[in-house]
Amino acid sequence: MQEAWLMGLCLWAAVTAALVEATTFNLTILHVNDFHARYEETNVFSGRCSDEDKSKNKCYGGFARLKTAVDMERDKSPNVLYLSAGDYFQGTIWYTVHKWRAMAHFLRLVPHDAMSLGNHEFDDGLAGVVPFLKEVPFPVLASNLDDTLEPSIQGLYQRSTVITVGGRKVGIVGYLTTETMVIANPGLIDIGDEVVAVRKEARRLRREEGVDIIIALGHAGFAKDQQMALEVEEVDVVVGGHTNTFLYSGKDPSTEEKMGEYPSVVTQRSGRQVPVVQAYAFGKYLGKLELSFDERGELASWSGNPILLDGSIPQDESILKELVPFRQQLEDKMKQQIGRTFVFLDGNRQSCRLRECNLGNLETDAIVHENAKYPDDMKWAHTSLAVQNGGGIRASVSQMENNGKAPLCSSS
Repeated sequence: MQEAWLMGLCLWAAVTAALVEATTFNLTILHVNDFHARYEETNVFSGRCSDEDKSKNKCYGGFARLKTAVDMERDKSPNVLYLSAGDYFQGTIWYTVHKWRAMAHFLRLVPHDAMSLGNHEFDDGLAGVVPFLKEVPFPVLASNLDDTLEPSIQGLYQRSTVITVGGRKVGIVGYLTTETMVIANPGLIDIGDEVVAVRKEARRLRREEGVDIIIALGHAGFAKDQQMALEVEEVDVVVGGHTNTFLYSGKDPSTEEKMGEYPSVVTQRSGRQVPVVQAYAFGKYLGKLELSFDERGELASWSGNPILLDGSIPQDESILKELVPFRQQLEDKMKQQIGRTFVFLDGNRQSCRLRECNLGNLETDAIVHENAKYPDDMKWAHTSLAVQNGGGIRASVSQMENNGKAPLCSSS
C-alpha cells in the first residue's frame, strides 16, 4: 500500500511539473543602447583600440564581436528577442564620414528584432534618418511622434510591433525623449509625452491584438524608464537608453561604476513588479535579461546581467571583412591636413563644458569668419556671433603631436 502511495505521489509530481513547464513561457531579451558608431573594437574607455591594447587583449565590443555574442545567445534558447534602444548614430569618425549608409549596411548583417529611435538619429535632420529607415530590415519604433507636418518620414517607423515568439504574442512599444526637439533636428515633428503615448499604445495592443506580454523599448533616460515602469500598468518590462546607465549584479566586470542592480525593479501601485534595464553604451556590453511568464502573461521571475564583450568572445570573420573597405575610406580622409597649430588647443570636456576654452574660441571664430562671407536677410545679421555647445568639442589638438598638424578628423 505504501509503495503504491509513493508511486502515485511521484506520478502526481511529474505531471504537475510537466503542466507547469507547459504553461510557463521563457523569454530572453538581448539588448544594446547608445552604440554611437563604435563599428570596430575599442579600448576600455571606448576610444580607439591601439596595438598595445590588442597585444594585452584589452579591446571590447565592435560589430564583429557583437555578432558573435548575439549568435551564441540565440543558439542557447529558442525564444530570443534582440533589441536596440537607439542612438546608433554619431560619436566617431565612422559616422562623420559614412553617415547613415554604413550603419544601415551593418544592421542588415547584425539585425535586430526591433529598435527604438534615439535623439542622435535626428542629428542630420530628416535627410539623415529617412534613408536609414528605408534601408534597415526590421521595425523602428516611436509611439510619441506626430509627423503630420513631415510627410517624408511618414510610414517609415511604427508606434509598436507584435512579434510571435514560441507561440506567444509579444508587443514592443517604442518611445523617444521629448528633449529631441531641443538637442537634435527633427524638423517639424512634434514629440509628445512618452508615458502617455506608451500607455495608449499598450492598451490598444491588449484590446485589439490580444497581446498579453508588452515591452516598452525607448530612448529617454533611466529616470523616464523607471517612471514608465511605475505608471504604465500594461508594461511588463522596460528596455531603455539615452543616459548610458550601467546596471550590474555582482562585482563590476570592468571600469564602469554600476548605478544599481540588473535589472532595476520598479513596484507598481498594484504590487506588480517591472524590471528596467539598460546596457551602458558604445557596444561594450550586450544586455541579457531572462524572463519567465505564467499562462496569463504575468511575469513570474527574472534574472540576467550584461555580458562584457571582451577578448574572450571572438570577432566574426565575415563582419571583419565587411569593415575593410569602410575603414580604407576613413584612412584616406584622415590623411587630409586642414591646418596647423603652434599652441595647445584645449578640447578637454572639463574645460569646454564648464568654461571658455581656446579650441571653442577657434571654432566659433571660424564659424563667424565663414558665414560673414555670405550675408542675407534670412541667415546672417550685422551681429557677428556664433555659439558652439561645449559637448560638441570632443578632443584636444596638441602642437607637440604631428608637428602641430591638424587632420580633417581623427580615428578616436
